[in-house]
Amino acid sequence: MDIIYYLDFKCPFCYMGLSQLEEAIESFDEEVNLSFHSFVLADSTSKKLMGDVHKYKESFNVRIKPKKPVKFNTFLAHQTLHAINEADQLNFIKDAYELVFEEQQKLDEKTLKPLWEKYNVTSDEVMTDEMKDKVLTIHQEAVKDEVEQIPVVVIDDQYAVVGAQRKEGYLKAMEQAKAGEA
Repeated sequence: MDIIYYLDFKCPFCYMGLSQLEEAIESFDEEVNLSFHSFVLADSTSKKLMGDVHKYKESFNVRIKPKKPVKFNTFLAHQTLHAINEADQLNFIKDAYELVFEEQQKLDEKTLKPLWEKYNVTSDEVMTDEMKDKVLTIHQEAVKDEVEQIPVVVIDDQYAVVGAQRKEGYLKAMEQAKAGEA
């Protein structure tokens, strides 16, 4: 089974949904190939996203410290995501979410540099036209595919689950996709 997870690094619901999707994948009885696609949110989106997040964070088993959003452009973090080895992407995303939501850090060059070292990439590899174009292309394809909000989980290019779900919701969608149900 192939799963694509559309995310942004300042989206608390993407953070919450990812933790639950991980649990669902661990519980699923079939091999799952998880990949990540960028969906870069506008800078003005952060405040709107933090509105109700504190009501839900405990039930999604994540720590979200800030009452106010950390404002930053996530593009460099997305370039980093696509520059690192695919096998390391999930851990990079979790590290990045910890910086944003638990430590209230912006994902700028200064805070990303230790992650670049950890995941064996350099600023020269991250800050290239190729990585910029890759992020833009992935985002544009998402818009073309009518992704309007995130997180979105696409299962086997046929089923989409929109919004952060609990483990059971993702498992149900995965089982339906496995059975070929709509």
